Amino acid sequence: MTCYRVGWLAGDERIIDVFKKVKTNIDSGTATFIQDAAAAALKDESHVEKARADYRKKRDIMVEALTAAGLKDCTPRATLYIWQKAPESMNCVDFAKKLLHKDIAVVTTPGAWISTKAHGVNPGECYVRFALVPTLEDCKKAAERIKKVTF
Repeated sequence: MTCYRVGWLAGDERIIDVFKKVKTNIDSGTATFIQDAAAAALKDESHVEKARADYRKKRDIMVEALTAAGLKDCTPRATLYIWQKAPESMNCVDFAKKLLHKDIAVVTTPGAWISTKAHGVNPGECYVRFALVPTLEDCKKAAERIKKVTF
C-alpha cells in the first residue's frame, strides 16, 4: 500500500535485539484503518500473484524499450521500480530532464535525490528510478516514446 506502510519483524531473538538497537519507535501508532487494510490483504493471497504478473509485464515492456534505446540492461528481479543507469554522458538529473522532453514525456526520479551519500559517494547519482505504477497501457505508450530516442 503506497504511503500506507505496515511492517513487522519476526525471527531469532538475537537478531531482533540488534534491530531494536537501530530502530526506534518514532513511527509507532499506525492508524487503525491501515492496520485493518493490512489484515484484510493478508487474508487473501490471490491478488498478490496478479500484482506480480502485472508488474512483471510492465517491467519487461519498459526494460525492452530502454535497451532498444541503447541503455544498459538494468532488469530488476522483483520490484515495482526500475533503477536505470544513465548514459555515460549524463548525470541522473540531466537524464531525467531528457526523459521529460515533450516528445518523450516520461517522469522519473533522479537517484541522487532519493539516496543518501555514504563515504563520500551517492549510490543513486548515475541512476533514475522508474516507478511501474501507471497502467499497462500507459507503460506501453511510454515505452513506444522511449524507443524513438537514442542514448
